[in-house]
Amino acid sequence: MKNFFNHIAGSQKNFPLRHRILNITEFFGLLVFLQVAVTNYVIRLPFMAVLMPFLSFLIIAFLYYLSRWKQKYEVPVVLSLIFVGFVAGPSLWINGAGLGGSVPYWYVYLVVSAFILTKKFARFFIVTSLFFTVGTLAVMEHYGWIMVQPYDSSDEKFWDILTQILLVMFVMVSLVRVIIDNYLYENKRATRFANRLVMANERMKTIINTDTLTGLFTRAYILDKIEYEKNKLMRNKKEFGIIMADIDNFKNINDNLGHSFGDFILKEVANDIRSLLRTQDTAARWGGEEFLLLLPDTPLDNSVHVAEKIRETISKKIYSNGDNDVYLTISLGVSVYNDLTGKRKPDSCIKKVDDALHMSKRLGKNMVKALSCT
Repeated sequence: MKNFFNHIAGSQKNFPLRHRILNITEFFGLLVFLQVAVTNYVIRLPFMAVLMPFLSFLIIAFLYYLSRWKQKYEVPVVLSLIFVGFVAGPSLWINGAGLGGSVPYWYVYLVVSAFILTKKFARFFIVTSLFFTVGTLAVMEHYGWIMVQPYDSSDEKFWDILTQILLVMFVMVSLVRVIIDNYLYENKRATRFANRLVMANERMKTIINTDTLTGLFTRAYILDKIEYEKNKLMRNKKEFGIIMADIDNFKNINDNLGHSFGDFILKEVANDIRSLLRTQDTAARWGGEEFLLLLPDTPLDNSVHVAEKIRETISKKIYSNGDNDVYLTISLGVSVYNDLTGKRKPDSCIKKVDDALHMSKRLGKNMVKALSCT
């Protein structure tokens, strides 16, 4: 059934809602005029009573072809409404028993369609003109100014009105179905777009917050994380550790073995550091060959233990890219932020970590030193 409606109205992908409603309206017009032409022929009405609806059927078929398969909208909608409302409608009114016939039923639908399909001045003009046309035809019929062809029998009236009512019901159901399908389609498309936008934003955040060389987070990102942990500390009363690490004699590696090998060392050390941290920990490239690590809910002794594990792992490893092999050492400074009042800025703690790192460097490198942040 869904495929049937989509075939008549066109798919949501290729046709906007108003255009799909036009396609249904014109298909409805095809059925109306075909039914009238066949009925009038079967009940042996005059030749013109058969010819007029048949010609109308051909014209609407052409407009439906333009709208449905040529995907033109503005021309078919205006021509369809003008032709049906002001040419075919009055002719069928006269040959279809006037107010007592079936024409007023689909004139109501025509007014609704005109209101939906047209915009601004065209809507006002066509809807007003349709009401005026119906009123004029009713007045002319009442005073006998037009010779309305009455039904020959009650059976003829019954079947004519019944078929028209069924057609109107069919097209109304079609319209409701198309509107609902269109709403569901647009809602689904909007959801997909929103999901893609969220994913794009996440990718953008990842790109902005990630160091392109090492894959670690950036300095700005870890500073935001430290600020977040400071605010969390005031709620859960759990201190957090900060570690600053610096590769020893890194300038000699760049000078003697080249910057490409230096970049290789930075990436490998970053991977080693990341592998030794927990999922809730954060590692960032602080600058050059320096790294800053954030350890949430971690006291000083545990933070020192993590720093020692990093130092030991790196000092025991041979770093090789196939052309060069080197042993590395790394110096680390450790501190914790434990100010429950939140008055002390995290920058002061980072300064202590930096001081501890420089102490490690002065005392011979390849060691871990810790300083209190208080």
